[in-house]
Amino acid sequence: MIATAVAEARPKNILGIIYIAGMILHSGRSFTELCDYVSAQGTDASGISPYLKDTLYGTQENETGIREIFLHDAEEHDIQNAIAHMVVQPNAARKAIVDWSAENAGQVPKYYILAENDRSIVKAVQQEMISRTPPKKVFSMPCGHFPQIVVPKILARYIIEIVSTNSIIASRNFVIEAITQKTNHS
Repeated sequence: MIATAVAEARPKNILGIIYIAGMILHSGRSFTELCDYVSAQGTDASGISPYLKDTLYGTQENETGIREIFLHDAEEHDIQNAIAHMVVQPNAARKAIVDWSAENAGQVPKYYILAENDRSIVKAVQQEMISRTPPKKVFSMPCGHFPQIVVPKILARYIIEIVSTNSIIASRNFVIEAITQKTNHS
């Protein structure tokens, strides 16, 4: 959503946006409105909401929510690491509305990586967003909300494909090499 707002303000500075199980929202609509619409169609779109606790600075996920909604398909050591690093999140993004135009953000290529087993942004919500704001290409991954933890190599392969096939990118080998070197040294 923030990327879309930046693309609206500076479309010539953005080569493309990759939404990874994220909020690719139609102009003038909030994520909460979209989830309410999907819920009215008969799909539970509450995601992490029942597991949130209000704090002074936003909302905090409890351990059950992290385990059952965010990381239900992750290894225990990854879950423990995530629990140790989760911080309070401002909840405004769920209610925020980004107005964007076809002339600005609409000209920026958008790609969507759908997480088929996501329990936070459930598949029906992802599909509804995709149908309302069709990206240039959709990739699908057999994972939950955090593909960067559960299936990082598949995610990296999709990102490499997106970046290397974008006609604006001049050096395909540099991009692939940089990502490969980062992966090999991690």
